Amino acid sequence: MRHTHAVITVHLVSHWTAPGHDARVAADDAARAAVEAACALPASTPIAIGRRCHSCGSRDHGAPFAAFEGESAVPHLSISRAPGVVIAAACVRAPVGVDVEAAGTPLDPRLADVALAAAERPRTTAPGDLLRAWVRKEALLKATGAGLAVDPATVELHGTRVARGPAGPWELQDVDLSPGLVVSVAVRAEGPISVVSHTTP
Repeated sequence: MRHTHAVITVHLVSHWTAPGHDARVAADDAARAAVEAACALPASTPIAIGRRCHSCGSRDHGAPFAAFEGESAVPHLSISRAPGVVIAAACVRAPVGVDVEAAGTPLDPRLADVALAAAERPRTTAPGDLLRAWVRKEALLKATGAGLAVDPATVELHGTRVARGPAGPWELQDVDLSPGLVVSVAVRAEGPISVVSHTTP
């Protein structure tokens, strides 16, 4: 008997930034907008955005979280930055991770020895393959809450399928937001992902 899993909705907010703009402020603004969208909250709802490091307990860095008053479930949250843009993802049903890099970002080829599982290296040869693999892995590891405290080489991906890695189940999806960006979203749940994109002014 085939089981049908419910669609997992992820709200993705892109906040385009100007040079010199405070990256932390932009990240928090994008995160609030993502939480508002995921929970259908009124725009006037006060939403606090914080950070918590799972390794050292610091509140100055680490995985983001949201807090607000009301009956809505607080969604899982993830934030990523690239030059000129901040992206926040919020998901009510499952832990979520998002990562973004500018397309064409030059990476040290030696990164492949650090970031890729042995089985991935023969498949990661075309221009842009390493960057795409890195973005997918960062999204997945952010969804664990541990980020790069987990060795990315212990994760083996076949495209967007997680063949080996942190305990799942996992759904991983590439998102086409802009020709100049490489974006991936991961959720720790079983079921197709529906990404709803929003842009802040």
